[in-house]
Formats: sequence, structure tokens, C-alpha cells
Amino acid sequence: MKLKFLLSIFLFVLLIGFASAADIAYIHTGDEESKFTEAMDDLGLSYDVIFHAEILPNYDFSEYKIILIGDSYFVNWDRIPINDMSCLVVGSSNVVDWGWATSLTLESELNGVYTDIDTSHEIATGIEEDFKVYNINPPDVYILDKLNIFEGFELIASNPKDNKDAMVALARKGTTLTHTGKPDTEINANSIFFGMNDCDHWSDETEQLFKNSLWWLYEEEFLTDMDIEINQGTNLISIPLILSNNDVNSVFNDPAIVSVKEYDGGNIIEATTIENNKGYFVECNSDINLVVKGEVPTEEQNIELDEGMNLIGLTSLSNFDLDDFNTDAIIEIARRNSDGSYDISTKYTNWENKFPLEPGKGYWFKTNKQDIWTYST
Repeated sequence: MKLKFLLSIFLFVLLIGFASAADIAYIHTGDEESKFTEAMDDLGLSYDVIFHAEILPNYDFSEYKIILIGDSYFVNWDRIPINDMSCLVVGSSNVVDWGWATSLTLESELNGVYTDIDTSHEIATGIEEDFKVYNINPPDVYILDKLNIFEGFELIASNPKDNKDAMVALARKGTTLTHTGKPDTEINANSIFFGMNDCDHWSDETEQLFKNSLWWLYEEEFLTDMDIEINQGTNLISIPLILSNNDVNSVFNDPAIVSVKEYDGGNIIEATTIENNKGYFVECNSDINLVVKGEVPTEEQNIELDEGMNLIGLTSLSNFDLDDFNTDAIIEIARRNSDGSYDISTKYTNWENKFPLEPGKGYWFKTNKQDIWTYST
């Protein structure tokens, strides 16, 4: 009986550990919204659904990346670390408690509510300039009225009647929100107010804007940008970050890029997906800086090397010294120069003409046998 009891405790601790590793803490006061969970599924984000009464004093949110809050009033609002963690707040009247506005305003129109979008804002990517918020009339929209909203928000979607009334607004990390006669609010993580609360009747545009908002929070807080220099002509490069989307057209999305090719079994072919630890030939019709976004690698990398030629890249933000190889299978490494020539380093007793392997570059590895190269990031 004692063994069974200890085993149960062990399994419970494991389950708690798995739950706490989710990307998003989705907090609600009643039934969970399927539109929210569907959106998180579509984005590939993991989540825990948390009933508000489960949030006891000193509840640990530290393992989550984002807090998502539905259209509710939370009695225990002070236990939710809004302003200290990235959050997406969908119409909650607790914006008053959290120091975002002095009150929340309800907007309704018999012929349906429309919104104006700032299409230049990064969160509005791919969204029409103005659209109808819901598929039916006249569900309400919450707004942060210009008289009540704290100064410091960036307006993404506004009320067509007054473009200073916010339907969707962003408070960036490091911002101080202010309002005459009210205490200042320090924003320590990116936060978004989303007033289009009736998700059961979202239009396609509203649903996309919700996904954009959620994904932007995730990218901005936990993904890293890196510039990869690509010259006019043919380049040999690699991707050093862990990508969330490895579709070749998403990664190499600059119109100046003509083609992306990989090495496969002795042939150079068009690439359709991008993998870590591989090199790619990228043809470009002008000099560009390609911006890639992904997670900083932290886990040990293992590369299966075929006998003969391999096209390799680093999944690391640090240089690698050839003397640190833990395999003797690699006998030659070549790096491509911008003029199409190659520098070659050859392994005899030591490496001759040695150069470091750099993040963002691709290299030809020549081996004398199959092997696995393991390296730390």
C-alpha cells in the first residue's frame, strides 16, 4: 500500500511537471472557448486550461510563456501577474484593476461592428484595412475609450467612429502607462488588449487578428532574430536557430531570392523544407540581409554523416573550432567564398589551413566513413 501511495505521488509530480511546461496558461471562469484552443492548436502552441479558482495565492506561472484571459471578471485578479508576463486579454473588465483604463466601454451597432486596422503594425500583417468584426449582427465589442485608456498603448484596431478608441491595443515591454489622477502602470512584458470578445461569431479577419496577436507575443518574447548576409549570386548558408516554421518559402521570404537548393544523395535539388544542421545553396539577384526568427538552440546536436560528401551547417550561435571534433571521420572541410571559390581545410595530423565554422554558413564535409558528429551549442 505504501509503495502504491509513493508511486501515485511520483506520477502526480510528473504530470504537474508536464503541465507546467506548456507555452500558454489559458485562464477562464467558466467553459473554455473552443475558438481559443483551436487557434492555439493551429499555431502549434501548447497550453493548460486553468479554472480561475485553481489560482491560489503564490500560484507559479513561471514556466509559462504567455497568459491568455477570456471575457470574464476575475475576483482573484491580483493573483494573475498581468503586467509582469506576456498576456493577451480578451475583453476582461479587470483592465481597470490592472491599470490599463479607468473603465471598459461596450460598443454595439445594429448593422454590425466594424473596425479600422493600422496595417503598418507588425501584428496586423495580412489583415484588411477595415472589416466587419462578427459574422452576425450586432454582437458587442469592448473598447478602451480615448477618455479612459491609459496613455502608452499602441492602437492596432480602432473604432471607426473615433480612431483614438482602441479595440485592439499593445503595451510594449518597458512602457509606462499613464492617466491623469491615476497611478502609473509599469509594463514589464508585452501585453495586448483584444476587445473583440464574442469569439463564437468572429469573422475570418477577426480570427486571424487574434492568431496574429497570440503569435506575435510568442515570437517577440521567446524567439530570436538573426540576420544572415546573402550576396548577389550563389551563397552557401545554413540556419542556426530552431525554426517554428520550416517551409522554404516562409524562411526565405525575400523577393530577391531566386532559388534554394540542397544536397541529396549526390544531387543538388530544389529544397522544400529547411532543416537544422544542413547547408543550402541560395541564389539571390541582389545583396540582402535575410532575417530569420527562431529559438536559440540549447540542446546537444547530433549529425549523421554519410561516407563521402555532406552539406552541413551549425545549429548554434557560436563558432566551432575544428580541433574540437569528436569524430575522426571528417577529413576535409570546404567553405564557399562570395566569388565562388572555396577555402579548403584538410586533416592530416592537424588541420591544415584551419578556419572556424560560423553560424549562418554552410560547409562541405568530406568523410572517410559513416559516423555521427555530436556537438554542444
